[in-house]
Amino acid sequence: MGCSASKEDKDLQQEAIPAAAKKATKDAQAAVAEKKVEAVAKQEAAEVEVEEKKDEWKGSPKVLVLYYSMYGHIAKMADSVAEGAQSAGAAVRIMRIPETLPEEVLKKMGAPPKNLSHPEVTPDDIAAADCILIGIPTRFGMAAAQVKALMDRTGKLWMTGGLVGKVGGVFFSTATQGGGQETTAMTFITQFVHHGMLYVPIGYSNPKMFDMTTPHGGSPYGAGCLAGPDGSRAPSELELDIARHQGEFTTKFTARLVGAAA
Repeated sequence: MGCSASKEDKDLQQEAIPAAAKKATKDAQAAVAEKKVEAVAKQEAAEVEVEEKKDEWKGSPKVLVLYYSMYGHIAKMADSVAEGAQSAGAAVRIMRIPETLPEEVLKKMGAPPKNLSHPEVTPDDIAAADCILIGIPTRFGMAAAQVKALMDRTGKLWMTGGLVGKVGGVFFSTATQGGGQETTAMTFITQFVHHGMLYVPIGYSNPKMFDMTTPHGGSPYGAGCLAGPDGSRAPSELELDIARHQGEFTTKFTARLVGAAA
C-alpha cells in the first residue's frame, strides 16, 4: 500500500506542473540551442572573413605596420618601417589604431588631422598578417591607452589562437632619452606572450645604434625617436634609418618562418 500511495503522489505532482512551465522550459532549451548555432555560425563567418582578407592581401610575407600617432612622430616612423619591409620583399599594409579621444579634446591638445590614407585597423586585419609591427607613442614609460584599447579587442583571437606563431615587434616615440625607449617595449611584450607570438627585437644589428655623435632614439628592443618635451622635434634621419632597418630585418626573419611552414 505504501508503494502504491507513493506512486499516486508522484503522479499527482506531475499533473500539478503547469503546462506553461513545461513550455517555458522547452523554449529556454530551444533558445540555448539557437544561441549555440549562432555562435558557431559567427565563428565560421569570422574565419571566412580572415581568409578573405588574406586572399585580398597578395604577396608573402604579409607585414602589417600599425600605429597610433597623435602628433605625427610615430606616423613618420611607420612609413620608414614599411619602406624597409617592402625593400625586403614583403606585402605591406600600413594601418592606424583607432582614436579614443573626442575630436574637441584633440583640437585643444593641438593634434593635427589623422592620415586618412591609412585605414583604421581591426582585429581581423591583425589576424590576416604574418608579421605585426606596432608603432607606440609612450605615455609615462608605457604604451598609450589607444594601443592598449586595440589589444583589449583581440580577446577572440586569444581564445581561438588566431595570433599563435605570428611575428611581432614594436617601435616607439618618447619625449626624452630616458622617457621609455626600453620600458615601453618591455611592458608591451606581455601582449605578444599571451597571444603566443614571437617577439623579434633588433638588438644592435644596425651599426648606427652605436652612434654617439647626436642624441637619438631606438634601443635593442626596436626603432625609436625622440619627440622633445613639447613635441617639436621630428624624427632624425638616423632614427628613420633604424626604422627602415627594423622593417627589413623583421621581414627577413618572418620570411624564413613562412617559408619553413609552407
